[in-house]
Amino acid sequence: MKRLAAIAGLSFALLSPTHVWACAVCFGAKGDPQTESLNMAILTLLGTTYTLFAGMIAAGFLLWRRAKKLAAAEAADRGSVEGLDVHHG
Repeated sequence: MKRLAAIAGLSFALLSPTHVWACAVCFGAKGDPQTESLNMAILTLLGTTYTLFAGMIAAGFLLWRRAKKLAAAEAADRGSVEGLDVHHG
């Protein structure tokens, strides 16, 4: 039944193209206020997404750098402890 409905809907769309024409936004009418506002909305969403993505990359980089410094400090501490003579004799 679903297949029949899908075939009927597709054949209706193909046989009556006036009902499925794109609107001004999808068609890309130059200078149309609706098209320009949608383009700005898309740029805003992309800007927000990339800003958040850049923030996550920066946070990851800072955590990596902090972990690297901490590992170097721990290695230096272990080296100085190993060099001490702990025998009391």
